[in-house]
Amino acid sequence: MGEDLRSRSEKQQKKERKRKKKKKKKKKKKKKKKATVAKEEEEERKRERLGLPSDDLRENPFQEEGNDANRSTTSRDPVQVSIGLVTRARAKNFKDELNGLIQEV
Repeated sequence: MGEDLRSRSEKQQKKERKRKKKKKKKKKKKKKKKATVAKEEEEERKRERLGLPSDDLRENPFQEEGNDANRSTTSRDPVQVSIGLVTRARAKNFKDELNGLIQEV
């Protein structure tokens, strides 16, 4: 009977330790989340001070939706990159395109 009580108390202690570990993990997650939010807010303040555009593309910051920037997927890149292995011919074409772009700038 004494052993049963010990084993029960040991089990209860293990459960209590597990609960404490879970609480610690939750606290760490919350702290981490708060830190990232604070970091994002700081970056936004820096952008505003420097006059850089923010990530928020809405005309009215209080608007929930609408007036978002045109995010079309059809925008063309001046350099078309083919998918696959880079052969000598593709490397030469890429080099020519790159030199042309450098001369434009």
